[in-house]
Amino acid sequence: MDQGIRSTFEGPFSAFVDYASFDFQQLFLPISPDVTLFRVVPFYDQQLSNVWVNREVHFELCRYGRVATGSAVLSEMKSLGYRPALLQEGLAFSARFPHEQRKSRIALLGSEAEWSVPYLWNMGRRISLHLAPLTMQFNQDDRFLVVRL
Repeated sequence: MDQGIRSTFEGPFSAFVDYASFDFQQLFLPISPDVTLFRVVPFYDQQLSNVWVNREVHFELCRYGRVATGSAVLSEMKSLGYRPALLQEGLAFSARFPHEQRKSRIALLGSEAEWSVPYLWNMGRRISLHLAPLTMQFNQDDRFLVVRL
C-alpha cells in the first residue's frame, strides 16, 4: 500500500441475499446474466465455506483512492479484514440501493467469468451490470463492494 494513501469505506449497508435464485426483473437489466457462469475468485474459496446460506449480509463500499489493478485491491482488502462481494451479493445490494451505483462504478471482485469481473454502473435510468477484463485498471473513483471477514 502506498504511503499516505488510504482506502476509505462507506457504509454499512445491508441486504438479504438469496444465493440460490435471484429475481433479475427487479434490476431492469437488458439481459439476465447466467450466474452459473461466474465462479468465486479462488483466492477466497476457503474463507467462503458458509457463504451460500441465504441471509442478511452487511456490506461496505471501499474506495481504493488510486489507480490499481483488481489484484492489488484484493490484496489490500484481505489485509484489512474484508473479502470482495460475490455477484449474487452485488445484485442484491444493487436492488436494495440502486442510487449507489449512480455515484461511481462498483466492482464485484469476488466473482469472475471468462477473464472478466462484474461491476455495477448507471446507464441513464437503468441499473446495469457490466463486465471488465481481469487486467483492467480501476480508477481512484471506482468503489468495491466488500464484506467484513
